[in-house]
Parts: sequence; C-alpha cells; structure tokens
Amino acid sequence: MSPKDVPQLFRTLDELTTKMKAPRFDTVILDDKWNASVVSISKSMLLGSRRHVLHIGLPMLIGLDDQQVKAVLAHEIRACLVND
Repeated sequence: MSPKDVPQLFRTLDELTTKMKAPRFDTVILDDKWNASVVSISKSMLLGSRRHVLHIGLPMLIGLDDQQVKAVLAHEIRACLVND
C-alpha cells in the first residue's frame, strides 16, 4: 500500500514517527483483521539495519475514531523503537 492509496494514514504515520523520532515503516500492509502489528526484520547481520513492516486492519481503521487510531499507531511505532 502506498501514500496515494490512503494519504491520511500515511500523513498520520509521518506525523507520529517524526514526533517520536522513530524509524519510518518500510512497508504498510492493510488486511481484513481487527488488529495492528509490527514486524522488524533484520536486513543483514549488521546491527541497526532493520526493515519495519506495519500490518493494520481495515476494520480497525473504520471502527475507531481518529484519536484511537493515533494511539494504536503510536503503540506500534513504539514497538519499532524497542526493537531497534
């Protein structure tokens, strides 16, 4: 999924990652689950070289208000900080 597919989601992600001084997601995957998760994958054997993949459910995006979505995304972004 790209910023042109869901611009508001990517604007929110950019805003939060900037405020939290966190890495940006390399990939964002939209699925049909009421859930959100992050997977951090090592790019190589070198420390600090990771890809961050966000899985986020469309039902959750639709079912939560803007502040709740921001809270969920901030929680997932924090997971990237812990894993880096």
